[in-house]
Amino acid sequence: PSPYQVLSAPEKMYKLDQKLFTVPLLVPGLSYTFEVGVLCLDPEGGSDVITVVMLSKSNSMPILQAQLRMPASELEDDQCA
Repeated sequence: PSPYQVLSAPEKMYKLDQKLFTVPLLVPGLSYTFEVGVLCLDPEGGSDVITVVMLSKSNSMPILQAQLRMPASELEDDQCA
């Protein structure tokens, strides 16, 4: 069975396009890229952490867990005025 990833972020800070998705069979030594749209909801353009957890459907223990420190977000042009 393919593992799946769960993304978690503070809901007042970020809106994630996708929070749960299945990843293909992972082969050691290969690089994989997964993209998820992230929108910063903080009007000040602050930053926080997004947590990524990779789970197996056959085991309750996480395969991997990582915390991604997001950079300060750039403000839209209409917010800078």
